[in-house]
Amino acid sequence: LFTTCSVNYSDPIAGRSAVLVLEHSDVRVDIAYGRCCGMPFTDTGDLDAARRNARQNVEDLLPYVEDGATILVPGPSCSLMLKEEYPRLLAGDERAQRVADATQDLMEYLYDLARAKKLKRDFEHSLGTVAYHAPCHLRAQNIGFRSRDLLKLCADEVVLIDACSGVDGTWGMQARFHEESMKVASKMLTRIDAAGPTHVATDCPLSALRIEEGLSRKAVHPVVLMRHAYGIPAV
Repeated sequence: LFTTCSVNYSDPIAGRSAVLVLEHSDVRVDIAYGRCCGMPFTDTGDLDAARRNARQNVEDLLPYVEDGATILVPGPSCSLMLKEEYPRLLAGDERAQRVADATQDLMEYLYDLARAKKLKRDFEHSLGTVAYHAPCHLRAQNIGFRSRDLLKLCADEVVLIDACSGVDGTWGMQARFHEESMKVASKMLTRIDAAGPTHVATDCPLSALRIEEGLSRKAVHPVVLMRHAYGIPAV
């Protein structure tokens, strides 16, 4: 589990929930996070720094891949980085492609587990209505709406929100672009509010910040809601 900066430092409950949900279905989990995936450096054009991080992460993750492990990433920007950008940043490095080929988004992996009938479905609680926001960097991976599909197993209704949150990497985090960013996010916020959900979920931690700012509602990673549905305590 490559926990990402956001989960490791700001949303540890998502990482804890991922471990508990995976272990509930008898998946062995090792934590393998040493540093940022490098995505923020690509946003600002510092490709040398992005390459340094990519190269070191590949070195750290490759032994797990060689042992047959799948690299799971709970953040769509970071999973996209490992899957698609590492082979480009480290062109000619066969190890980067091997790590990329072994990487999956966390919910993508759990969906595959469910299709293989290896995901336990002993959910104790219904989640009611969930408004699920599908992040742009997850849609770009062309793997389908796997978080939505999984949440349908333990919710009465899942409303798909496929509008942009307006963050766009580090652009929307800058004060000078804040007003424009919120204008972009308005469609997403309006659709979530109209759904009248019991819970709000998104895989993207930056989208979650926009949702909380715009609606005063906390949005959590879908794996957190799955843990709730299983009735598994966080500690």
